Amino acid sequence: PSLGALELDEAKSRFFSNVSHDLRTPLSLILGNLELVMEDKDSDITISSRNSIETSYKNTKRLLYLTDEINDITRLEEGKIHLKQAHVQMVPFLKVLSDMFRSSAEFKGVDLQFKASVPSSETAFIDARQFEKIFYNLVSNAIRHTKSGEKITVAVVRRQDELVLRFSDTGEGIHPSAIPYIFDRFYQSKFNEYRTKEGLGIGLALVKELVELHDGKISVTSEKGFGTTFEVVLPASQADGVTVAVSSSHQHST
Repeated sequence: PSLGALELDEAKSRFFSNVSHDLRTPLSLILGNLELVMEDKDSDITISSRNSIETSYKNTKRLLYLTDEINDITRLEEGKIHLKQAHVQMVPFLKVLSDMFRSSAEFKGVDLQFKASVPSSETAFIDARQFEKIFYNLVSNAIRHTKSGEKITVAVVRRQDELVLRFSDTGEGIHPSAIPYIFDRFYQSKFNEYRTKEGLGIGLALVKELVELHDGKISVTSEKGFGTTFEVVLPASQADGVTVAVSSSHQHST
């Protein structure tokens, strides 16, 4: 991008960072109050109202996640995100993460599958918490751009001294002219007929920076109308793996 484009991106980053910082406190307070209502077993709330509250809770949580995502981009820019890495057994780790998304996929009528062609003992040297953000973005994107009856596959394979993670869907695909820019911050394709599904253009930029922070690589292949595959390549680590507990902070909302 030209200098002007870079300056514009930096200005956008600062703006969104300031806004997200201001939004975080009221969103946390709303979330806390919704939790109190949901946990109140003595309330006379109807089932319909409780369902509405739970939907509000999930979407507030999603907004809170987006504010954190914006802050992460800013912190990465400033070199303030430092990985806390450990040797993680990737098969059980990815399976737990996939299971967290299964209900969201089922709600939309999408078949989410996890496949591994490596032993459970295979490890990668990752920061599990930061890696959750990579997984969250790629799988939630896939769910957003697939329809009922379609399929999403998360697969892990070994390629020489690397672990390859593939996130494939049979969804709408990406227009060929958009592929070179898909990881650019704030990019939104003019060819996307489903503009309501687009975010701020931050998620995939964050994914790429986090993958590279792990000394990994990410690429995308897609055919319009036939689906998309994101491939994350990580160095395989030579160690007895320790599966790190997965938090539930980034569960997808429907």
